[in-house]
Amino acid sequence: MPTIEIDRLNINYDLKGSGLSVVLVHGHGGSSRFYGSLAGRLRNHYTVLTYDQRGYGLTDKPLDQPYSTELWAEDLYGLLKELSIKETVIGGHSMGGRVCAAFAASHPTMTTGLMMFNTTWFGSNPKAADEIERSIPKIEMEGMTGAPEFSRLDTGGKQRMLSNDPKSYALGAKAVARDFRDQTRDNILDKIECPTLILNGDRDSAPLEGAIKSYERIKNSRLAVIPGSGHYSLLEKEEICAAIIIDFLQDIN
Repeated sequence: MPTIEIDRLNINYDLKGSGLSVVLVHGHGGSSRFYGSLAGRLRNHYTVLTYDQRGYGLTDKPLDQPYSTELWAEDLYGLLKELSIKETVIGGHSMGGRVCAAFAASHPTMTTGLMMFNTTWFGSNPKAADEIERSIPKIEMEGMTGAPEFSRLDTGGKQRMLSNDPKSYALGAKAVARDFRDQTRDNILDKIECPTLILNGDRDSAPLEGAIKSYERIKNSRLAVIPGSGHYSLLEKEEICAAIIIDFLQDIN
């Protein structure tokens, strides 16, 4: 995968396919590899961009400033400008969904569609914020095995977790905890103008009430609750999720 420098940040990305532009943004602790299967399907019909966000994967991991949803959204803006992508559908998993929502609110003319997968909305999970904040000193001291979710992951999930840099992961965790607790950015929902797909699992750790709030507040939105799936619906129920996403993209296209 190539890299591109944007404001002294080297971003690892992959751009393939043709047709309507679709950008897929991974969540906290993830990387562009999360979308391997879905991106492969979509590239049969669309131009698909995947990339590693600041602090994750093979992208640079600067530690000189706090990470935030808004900072990640502006990284995305810089990447799209550098790649001369003027309009695109953007979709993000978990934290990536908030990044995409913030981008859609700030850059409406560039955003032809928005997809939020398994995303906890701002201010909707303060208990999880408490757990994350308690774990950060342990992660900084012990590494990724100190993350609260580590023991709950399967073998593949643990391997993905261990690939993270503990210091940049801790910065990301602080940003996620702020999002889970902070209700002041709730008005982002009212600024989203594009067609929107909201997808959650019925056993999701991302509270369903956050997804329902997003569905009720975003004027042109649809909500899909995937039965028998948790926080990784795109992996757990790959076929049905891909069908829902492709149907949404066809309506935009």
